[in-house]
Amino acid sequence: MNDEIRGVNPFRYMLIKWVYGYSVPLDVVRELSIDTGSRLLHVGPGIGDSPIMIHKRYNCAVDCIEFDRTLVSMGSRRVNEKGYGESVSYHVYEELTYLKPRTYDAALFESSLSVVTNPELVLSTVAGLLSEGALVGVLELTWNSYPSDEKASWLVKALGRDVNLRTRREWEDVFHSSGHRILKSWSEGIGLLKKFWSDFKVAPTGTLWGISKVVYGALSDVKKKDLMFDFLNVLRNYKGDLSVACFVLDRSDKEL
Repeated sequence: MNDEIRGVNPFRYMLIKWVYGYSVPLDVVRELSIDTGSRLLHVGPGIGDSPIMIHKRYNCAVDCIEFDRTLVSMGSRRVNEKGYGESVSYHVYEELTYLKPRTYDAALFESSLSVVTNPELVLSTVAGLLSEGALVGVLELTWNSYPSDEKASWLVKALGRDVNLRTRREWEDVFHSSGHRILKSWSEGIGLLKKFWSDFKVAPTGTLWGISKVVYGALSDVKKKDLMFDFLNVLRNYKGDLSVACFVLDRSDKEL
């Protein structure tokens, strides 16, 4: 399965997730009929914030799949340090084929299909792990319309050359060609103030603590400083060009 993974830079990859607030993945999961005792397969959980919040809100088990072993190690450490290791687990992407078929009640792709070469194949593989009638949630940073070459080139530099952002129509084509039907879709805008309030409403203490950590890191580490400025530039300069597209999918026998 390594052929499906692009050359992911884990920290640049995380920029795709940082531009939207905590509430966005929670809003998508709310549409997936998840409740106490459910089991969610979360593809692209980052370093653990989203799966922990999902578990706490819906009291469900979350099995996480990440593409980079560094992120798997960081995520595993975080969920264990916070005491959620029995309910939230991490696996590297190559282990996807070893998971038990028809085990999961829903799946969530969080800014993860943009970093694989064949998203249709990944969607189809995950579909085989879901119980009958299970729903699939997807959220991806998406072009509202294609920008100038200069803007596109800078974003490639900021996010990493192997991140392939698409338009909403292009994502719809991906879902249909993988045998999925779109049940519901909506878009969330991006922006610095929007992200702050989205985060603060869900986790006020964590949001303020996170900001202080980012500022301290930027003052003490040049690479972290560059990453912070790239993050701020995306939110300031691309809020008209980009949005977070959210989808709820199921499998359609007519389209298989």
